[in-house]
Amino acid sequence: MKKVVYTVLSGGYDKIHPVSFIDKDTDYIIISDEDISIPVGWKLIIKPKMDNSLIFNRYYKLNPHIVFKNHDISLYIDSNIEILSSLTNLFEKMGKNDDKHIALYEHSVARDVYMEAKTVKSLGYSIFYKVNRQMNRYRKEGYHELFLKEANILLRRHNDEVMIKTSNTWWSEFISGVHRDQLSFSYACRKNKCEVLNLGKHDARFVHDYFMYHEHMKKNKSRNLFYRYINKLAKIFKIDS
Repeated sequence: MKKVVYTVLSGGYDKIHPVSFIDKDTDYIIISDEDISIPVGWKLIIKPKMDNSLIFNRYYKLNPHIVFKNHDISLYIDSNIEILSSLTNLFEKMGKNDDKHIALYEHSVARDVYMEAKTVKSLGYSIFYKVNRQMNRYRKEGYHELFLKEANILLRRHNDEVMIKTSNTWWSEFISGVHRDQLSFSYACRKNKCEVLNLGKHDARFVHDYFMYHEHMKKNKSRNLFYRYINKLAKIFKIDS
């Protein structure tokens, strides 16, 4: 089984950490839109720039089958997550669950997409009407309950037909809707009958068997403040329910 661990970096958003333990049967790849300094253990793949750093990141985060056609299984990690140890046992969890297409850790706070949508609005991550439009469409399609996972670590059989269909739906929902991929993940899974393996309590935040979470170096605080202000006014004037 050919394995790859990868992350995506654009616009100097984070500082990628060296790989503390390198598994010899695994490739460690950084996908970037510029020639950057590579920490120990990683290799670089340079891809053309896109409209902005977020779009670049999510395109390759959500679509590993486009880049890694010769790998059987992939592990995506956000660029602010540090690898602490061998990942062999983590990969083996997918090997022991042949009926699963993707594995993720539990969300640290919310358990439901609709609850997360309210958080997205209150923190100003997106404008209220765009969030509502997407969530209302999911309800109209009959998805009244949608589970929530934390999407900063993704273990996938990315070339599986079901997984590719799920990735295509996920990307379509992201690029045409709210630019928060956690809101559309479970919708994409339900729509394509993609089976999800629960990896349990988030390792990078709490357990640290494999990973360590670090705060992002850059955040667009000004945009968040503007959306937060508009969303708050919408609640006050009962434009947003």
